[in-house]
Amino acid sequence: MTELTHPLATVPQDELVARAEADALRPRFHFVSPAGWLNDPNGVSQWNGTYHLFYQYNPEGAFHHRIQWGHATSTDLVTWTDQPVALEPSAGPDAEGCWSGVLVNDGGTPTLVYSGRFEDRELPCVAVGSPDLLNWTKDPANPVIAAPPVGVDVTAYRDHCVWREGTKWRQLVGSASASGAVRRSCTSQRTCGDGTT
Repeated sequence: MTELTHPLATVPQDELVARAEADALRPRFHFVSPAGWLNDPNGVSQWNGTYHLFYQYNPEGAFHHRIQWGHATSTDLVTWTDQPVALEPSAGPDAEGCWSGVLVNDGGTPTLVYSGRFEDRELPCVAVGSPDLLNWTKDPANPVIAAPPVGVDVTAYRDHCVWREGTKWRQLVGSASASGAVRRSCTSQRTCGDGTT
């Protein structure tokens, strides 16, 4: 029996999975999580001939709480195999959840850039994966960007878009702010931004 950690989690995870699998109306052709809550797909990619789908996931139920990154794989985009959770909250900058992000290829190293949530704010974090993308190690320097840009009243700071141009990594971070400002950061490292405009 799975420990219940939220007041809305009234059904143990193993029972949620059994109920979901027995549901005659459960989609069979469209990917769905084993049970609980599935939200944004993140880091959708093909790596060494296998498609990987990462997604925001709460195995406890259909509500926001300690969001994890679920993971599924496919060779044909029709038949999906559920994999172990890729990211889950831990002490530190993602203690309240591992939210939206992307998968990038950093010179052959699979790297997730995601939003860690702690004390009601999101900041960019990084995790490096094994060659099969089944095991992930969070960067001990997380969060890799310590704060949103100075001088902007940011109420949300997430939804990363990361790419490489020559020797520089570039990142767009979705945010909500009172001013609606757009900020640009660029760096020679994949993980950090200087907050300049």
